[in-house]
Amino acid sequence: MSDEFFYATRPKGGRTRTPLRDWIDASGDCWVWTGYTDKKGYGWVTRDGAPKTAHRYIYSVLVGPVPKELHVDHLCRVRSCVNPDHLEPVTPAENRRRGVSNPHNRSKTECKKGHPFDEANTYLRPDGGRGCRECQQIRERKSRK
Repeated sequence: MSDEFFYATRPKGGRTRTPLRDWIDASGDCWVWTGYTDKKGYGWVTRDGAPKTAHRYIYSVLVGPVPKELHVDHLCRVRSCVNPDHLEPVTPAENRRRGVSNPHNRSKTECKKGHPFDEANTYLRPDGGRGCRECQQIRERKSRK
């Protein structure tokens, strides 16, 4: 692991110059970020004066740069994990499809208007969500008028 120095943000402000390896607990399968984490569980660092998520930063240092349009998905589902073997750059839509943050929406059997979410009436939107074909047809008819 790199001995590169960087600044890690502390919860009450302030920064400290610490080697990269000192902010990671690599004793298990997941490499847990031990620096500052936000209320959602993601680690954060400050590098070159800008805040960055720890998992994205560590991935870019150890594997290579991640295009801005991609998200870095945690395959292990542990938000504080920075193990590059547990991370994969994916599109935002793919990241949402894989997510477990809102199982309530995935369990819905009907759209807001009461149309069924079945194979014939459902399509996958570009953002990863489900769309109702019947509602889409209604919107298209209204826009033609």
